[in-house]
Amino acid sequence: EEYYQALGIVPDGEWQSFMAALRRPLPITFRINGGGKYAEALKERLRSDFLSGLDLSKFEMPQGETASPPQPLPWYPSEGAWQMCFSRNQLRKEPQLERLHEFIKAANEAGTITRQEAVSMVPPLFLD
Repeated sequence: EEYYQALGIVPDGEWQSFMAALRRPLPITFRINGGGKYAEALKERLRSDFLSGLDLSKFEMPQGETASPPQPLPWYPSEGAWQMCFSRNQLRKEPQLERLHEFIKAANEAGTITRQEAVSMVPPLFLD
């Protein structure tokens, strides 16, 4: 904290909000590798098998935030990248997320998705 305070980049009245933002866990994000029919089938399976019946109404989020189902990142082409609002710990431990967690683990191990922070997905979009 001393480092950021010494920089003087955060107004005094915003200090607590700034520190809370730094402590908030990053959302889980992943991108679907490849394209074509296989990638489309993977997205359809994600939607139909894991998201259509996902009930997050009783899901507890920190600081009163509202849980939302995994969604495609709007700026990534062809819905090829997705984001979840819950933490890695919640994904591993919450019973209602167990099937989704197993799907993500299996797809990651098979190489059909790659877990990656959203910010790291941006540079390859400019390589074409």
